[in-house]
Amino acid sequence: MDLDYYGQHYRGRGCVAASVMLLSGDSEPARLAVGSAQSSSAQSSSAQSGSAQSGSAQSGSAKIGQAVAPKDGERSEFKPEWKPSEPAGETGVVASGPNSNDSDMLVADALPELKRWPTDLDAAKRQAAQDKKDILLVFFGLDNRQWCLQLAADLLVKKEFRKYADARFVLVLLEAPIASSTANGKGAGRAAELAKLAADYAVKSFPTMVLTDARGEAYASDDYKRVTLVDYLQKFSEGLALRKERDKLFAPTETGSDDERVDAARLALEFLEKNDLVALNAARIHHWLELAEKVDSNNERGKCEDFFLAELGMRLREAGNDDPQKMHVAIQALDDWRRRAASSRTAIWPPDFTWA
Repeated sequence: MDLDYYGQHYRGRGCVAASVMLLSGDSEPARLAVGSAQSSSAQSSSAQSGSAQSGSAQSGSAKIGQAVAPKDGERSEFKPEWKPSEPAGETGVVASGPNSNDSDMLVADALPELKRWPTDLDAAKRQAAQDKKDILLVFFGLDNRQWCLQLAADLLVKKEFRKYADARFVLVLLEAPIASSTANGKGAGRAAELAKLAADYAVKSFPTMVLTDARGEAYASDDYKRVTLVDYLQKFSEGLALRKERDKLFAPTETGSDDERVDAARLALEFLEKNDLVALNAARIHHWLELAEKVDSNNERGKCEDFFLAELGMRLREAGNDDPQKMHVAIQALDDWRRRAASSRTAIWPPDFTWA
């Protein structure tokens, strides 16, 4: 019996660790496909690794073939060796993955073209308002530095990209200082500033690109994918179209009576949820919730619940499994809501609802 093992490397580190055990003697030849198993270090950083996409967008992949032919009744164990992937594209940049030890060099130092990019968001807002452009924020972090370098080489320094982007955006590079500069205190302030901006723009991994209007209000976000330059430009164009639709829905939330503004906000919230933009609009959704509570304090007309549930969902996702304090705050908000809903004439929760 032949066992064919085909593994795809975990993105970034490019490793496969798998153990296949079998007992031969089947009447028919068997073909078994075994997926890759991430190492513990790869698992811990997979959430930060640019996105591990499948298909043509996946990078850092390689194919390994191995045949094992045990004798009848023999037990065989096959352990592929760890093998680093080396996805060098036309740029010649080799992506060593999310745990690469190259955090002692800024991407902007490796690619001098990026030295000309602005790094001050407030100044970029003023420039964008003056030029009637939007803003493209590029977040680079200490994690996945090599993927940040790959994105820069594959896209950001390309002439075709600059021609497209310069006509539409003010470009801003937000790169975390190298570890040595934060250790000696020189870059600590900048690191704290960028950490806050990353949190404000719901950045969960590096690199991440965020599109905002001239006021800095985000309407699209994406992490690194190994796709063509044309595909990236198409995504930017789709983001700009999304912004126009967003602005049309946001406009009625700023005018008219409070009731009319709340009704318009509910439609805008549906748009944000549909396009996975809730996290990028947390402050606006909180404002809508406050407005809804003003016109329907006990949710008797059901004007509050959509905004409350959207905000609750954000709190729960932010808490995850690692922040008991944030989880407690989210649960407390839910309990407070239950009490208020139960005391009103109409409650959105079933009478027997309890929080486990």
